[in-house]
Amino acid sequence: MFKLFKRNNLTKKIQQWAGLISQLINSNAELKAKIDQVGILDGQIKVNEFIESNELGLAYKHLIYMISESGIYLTEEQINDITELAGKLELSAPTLYTPSAIETDEFYIVLASFNKAQKKVINHLKDLWKMITPMTGDQWIVWSQDQYEEDEFTNDQNIKIFPHGFGLSYKDEELFVDFDFGEQGESTGFDVNRLWLFIERNKIKTVFTNMKQIKKVVDFEVASGRLEFSGYVNYYKK
Repeated sequence: MFKLFKRNNLTKKIQQWAGLISQLINSNAELKAKIDQVGILDGQIKVNEFIESNELGLAYKHLIYMISESGIYLTEEQINDITELAGKLELSAPTLYTPSAIETDEFYIVLASFNKAQKKVINHLKDLWKMITPMTGDQWIVWSQDQYEEDEFTNDQNIKIFPHGFGLSYKDEELFVDFDFGEQGESTGFDVNRLWLFIERNKIKTVFTNMKQIKKVVDFEVASGRLEFSGYVNYYKK
């Protein structure tokens, strides 16, 4: 009787999670459009089919497949709850902190847009205010402060520039971006917070719904050697 109760409880849990994951995926239009793997958009149906065939382990594994391949954002509490189910089913704990291919591809799309925005800023600084490049973060502190005290980056193109520390925030009628210059004068550096701010302020349509998804990709790509950390703030694409 106890084993039957336990199994029924696990079955209900898996069905609930499959329903929630399906709802999250199907309500994210940007993510839904990028999914071409079989068994994800209709994942709840697949999970129920396994349950009906008395294959609870396969039902759970398909749930994990839906999460892993889609890269749908889950809180740490939700991940822990799903992971605990593996132990109750006597299965190996899943790895849910590795970014999906969808998340990784999306990250580099966002980064390309961010780098394009940085290039636009640099071009304006050179053309309108005669900034010499490359300019290190330390040089920027001195040069930007002098420029700001001189004319506050006044211009007739409705560009607003506010220098801060090693970098600046830039805003025009179409774009907002904030970044720091690097120790060697690099102008393509980024960090997780600024990428997320870039997404939010420019209302970029993306599969990402939480900044932690970007951090997950960045951490993984650094460990894999495709990104490098400067040692203080900036990350760079190798």
